[in-house]
Amino acid sequence: QLKIILIHINILTVIKMVETDLVVDAKELRYKGVFKIDELFKVINKSVEARDYSKSEKRSEEVVTEAGRRVFLELRLKKEVGPGAFLSIKIRITLDSLTEKIELISRQKRNVHHGDVLIVFDGWLETKYEDRYHKAPIRFFLKGLINKYVYPILPEGKYKNEVRSDINFIESEILTSLKVYRQGDEESKRISEKIVKKEIEEDISKSMQ
Repeated sequence: QLKIILIHINILTVIKMVETDLVVDAKELRYKGVFKIDELFKVINKSVEARDYSKSEKRSEEVVTEAGRRVFLELRLKKEVGPGAFLSIKIRITLDSLTEKIELISRQKRNVHHGDVLIVFDGWLETKYEDRYHKAPIRFFLKGLINKYVYPILPEGKYKNEVRSDINFIESEILTSLKVYRQGDEESKRISEKIVKKEIEEDISKSMQ
């Protein structure tokens, strides 16, 4: 009878557990050049919404240094993917040495920012066993036995792949948007070089007259 009570206590302890599996650990996106802060955040928000996450701002700060402004923002994302299963993503955004300038983007002069961008992604799967147990206790118990001793049938693997895919998607959308500014920056430099070259040729031509 004591053994039965102990087993019962152990089962209750297990089903009240919240298991956290780190899936993506400090994945970095780095960029140096021109961009617009408001458009960067707009892309991030749209990407998060496209993958059905709720978003909260955990921390934000801004300081002014000799090199320019420094902005830090930490976002927390969360979505439920199954009974008692949640995907969580942490995004840490650091914008450093920020200055403002005018650049030619898609053949139009625009006010943009120039600086260093560092975005760090962490992603994990949270499993609340108590939620699963109360919704379907017998099925949860049998699945748990099979998953542990016979063959892994619980969908944790699928959920982990999903959080990886979501982070890759958000990262890809950010890189695509930044690429537009990088191309614009290069175009602006090419045009500036042409202007300088033309001015030098004109100066040489005048000196020879």
